[in-house]
Amino acid sequence: MKTSYQFLSLLFLVSMTLSSCYNEDNKIALSCNDGILNQDEEFVDCGGPNCDPCPPSCYNGVLDFVDGWQEVGIDCGGPCEEVGFFCCENGIQDTNPFDPTLSENWVDCKFDGLAPGEVGSNSECPICETCYNGVHDDDETMLYNGSIVNVVDCDDNPATACPPCTALCNDGLLNGFEGSCGIDCGGVCLSCQFQTQCNNGLQDLYPEDPARSEEGVDCGGCACDPCALLCSDGILNGTEEAPDCGGDFCAACNDPVLCGDGVQNGYETGIDCYNGTDGASGCPPCQDLCFDTMLNGVETDTDCGGPDCAPCADDQRYMRYEVDGVIYESRFASITATRAVGTVTVADMITVSGGLAHNISFVIKDSNETPNNFTSGTYLLNNTELTVAVNNCTLLDNDGDSYQSETDGQGITAIITSISFLMPPPPPAVNNSVVEGTFTGRVYAVGLGYRQITNGEFRAYFSN
Repeated sequence: MKTSYQFLSLLFLVSMTLSSCYNEDNKIALSCNDGILNQDEEFVDCGGPNCDPCPPSCYNGVLDFVDGWQEVGIDCGGPCEEVGFFCCENGIQDTNPFDPTLSENWVDCKFDGLAPGEVGSNSECPICETCYNGVHDDDETMLYNGSIVNVVDCDDNPATACPPCTALCNDGLLNGFEGSCGIDCGGVCLSCQFQTQCNNGLQDLYPEDPARSEEGVDCGGCACDPCALLCSDGILNGTEEAPDCGGDFCAACNDPVLCGDGVQNGYETGIDCYNGTDGASGCPPCQDLCFDTMLNGVETDTDCGGPDCAPCADDQRYMRYEVDGVIYESRFASITATRAVGTVTVADMITVSGGLAHNISFVIKDSNETPNNFTSGTYLLNNTELTVAVNNCTLLDNDGDSYQSETDGQGITAIITSISFLMPPPPPAVNNSVVEGTFTGRVYAVGLGYRQITNGEFRAYFSN
């Protein structure tokens, strides 16, 4: 009996507590004077559905356009100039829907030659400079994947006033070579949140966001390159039937144009030639190219070497290396040197370059900057003591990706094992020599990761 009594007492107490907490009379009344941003107020104690409108201010994030307080842009111009908030200096494209003639045509500037009443014609901002007007002008172009494309406020010509397009990828503006997925996204801007879909070897479709859907493998849509730009990258992608041909955007795989572009593409078995028997390609047999004074087909040097042409006189010239377990052999290796002393060019930096099949090149710099002071030994191509603007290693792999040596102590190490002169050079005279060596190390491409070079070796003639 005692337990039942205690239970009833507890139940009564809880019901009384709940009824008193949620009684309509206990609700806190709306207040626009509590110093708190609440109740859907626009700012503290003003605006929204309950409070009086907020007074105009240069700090409220609103374009105030009322009698006696008419801003030109949000929190700038008009009365805000008294506190130093000028619209033509705030780094924003200010627009004014109440008086469009006050609007800027681009960030802090207006277009020239507008008639009275046109948008921006009465803006106090200066005339937009060509490279900073938010529109494409003549000569604003860049070479991208082998094609010339129009861009906005940038180019790839260092002699002009326009910046490179990569410099516009973090400016918060839709310019450069950016796609329609958003500001600072697409084209050359690798930071785009959707960019990873353009390198996965799939045709990605997004029914919930059709603008992102690709038209082919890794192309089309607002984030990826147009599919037509992939017709010259040497890779089977887009909607191609073979590398750089066929499909919806590229030339037919038996188009004669492919047989003279200096690239192995389509159904070719060598550069601009075809040794197959099924007639899939209209290019000539590779052996027919052994007499055209050009390095093509499967030759190791001009009109010689390989399976079809006569042996070359210097067939011992080569570069071989292993990358991530795959062994590559370039068609040939060559060496050039640069340094002028008076009227005679002698060696201070030598460039070792691979051939057309798998192009790798690096620069070895004379350790003490004395002409012709190369000796057998180790050269650290990423070492800070030897590094100059061109002292690095570049690998263009068979997928067309480019890699550069790092400066983190794990880059490329080249070892010259021997230098032999074919004829003694009276110094400082023209050198004719053979340079042999090995190289190993790590190269890196932004967004593509590292490639490890192992077992690299070269033997090349140096004629300066």
